[in-house]
Amino acid sequence: MFVALGLLLYFFIIPEQTDPASSMSFLAPATVPKFVASVLALMGAHLLWKPSSINKTAWKNLPRAALILAIILSGVMLMSWWGFIMAAPALALMLVWQMGERRPLWVGLTVILMPILVWLLVVFVLDRVLP
Repeated sequence: MFVALGLLLYFFIIPEQTDPASSMSFLAPATVPKFVASVLALMGAHLLWKPSSINKTAWKNLPRAALILAIILSGVMLMSWWGFIMAAPALALMLVWQMGERRPLWVGLTVILMPILVWLLVVFVLDRVLP
């Protein structure tokens, strides 16, 4: 399934959903998504070649995975309303808290520094705009 998803992303979805790079950008917008799709397809092929024997607990982890997916989707919706700068720390806080991190220093660093670093990378290095 991951092989098919990776190939579908690489050959159809990513080319359709990305714009060509501007003359000021040294990295094409499709580079990172295509790299991630390639890794997804390769990891899926690896699982087909050598399946994991620890598949018995997959159903037990499904509710937690669904909660994480719901948090991510709500964060994306918040970004369309509030913008990245306001929504990313809220999304990071929900994810960090759900994953069990309670140390104030690490929560604070993750919630404040990581969105700032992502914004700096996307806006100044990749020359892209965030909502």
